[in-house]
Amino acid sequence: MTRSSATDLAVFESHRAPLVAHAYRMLGDLGRAEDMVQEAWLRWDGRREEVDSECIFGDDGNAVVLQRTRFGKGAP
Repeated sequence: MTRSSATDLAVFESHRAPLVAHAYRMLGDLGRAEDMVQEAWLRWDGRREEVDSECIFGDDGNAVVLQRTRFGKGAP
C-alpha cells in the first residue's frame, strides 16, 4: 500500500498540539519544543513501513517519540 504525504501530514497535524505541549513540559522552552516536534515529523515522514499512528503519537506513545527524538535514538 502506498503512503500518501497528505494523509501522513493530516495524521501528524492531528497529534501536533499534544506533542508540542508534552515537549514544552519536558523542556520548558517553546522553541526547543517546536524543534523537537519538527524532528518527530521528519522521522515520521521518513519511516519505511506503515505503523499505527495512535501507537506512536497517542497518549502512551507521544512520550516515546519525544524521548527518542530528544536523545537521537530514532522514532519507530
